[in-house]
Amino acid sequence: MVQPWDKQSMGEIEKSLQKSETGFNPSNDGKNIPPLNQERRQDLVRLLKRKIGDGKVSIRNVRRDGQDTLRKMEREKAISQDQNRRAQEQLQKATDDHTKAIDQVGIAKESEILQV
Repeated sequence: MVQPWDKQSMGEIEKSLQKSETGFNPSNDGKNIPPLNQERRQDLVRLLKRKIGDGKVSIRNVRRDGQDTLRKMEREKAISQDQNRRAQEQLQKATDDHTKAIDQVGIAKESEILQV
């Protein structure tokens, strides 16, 4: 339930929720926006999982760009084969750490959404 501090901003909050990609269609009694039902909570969890997947794809794309840059630097003899290998390992570790962080945030947010 949304309870704005400034009651005059209720109309703006309602419009913003309707325009967002979350699919909210709030009903306004002039004071509060009613709480979510279970079906709507499940829709939000599906949206969350889609956003998590998009985030993971973005991380993998950054990793791929980094790997391409490292390979190019090795071909141009700017770095050695050992330096390339160490950098690739660091890049993979950073990718794994960020993917794990996204998963942890996603799990926490999913339980928050489903909490009644």
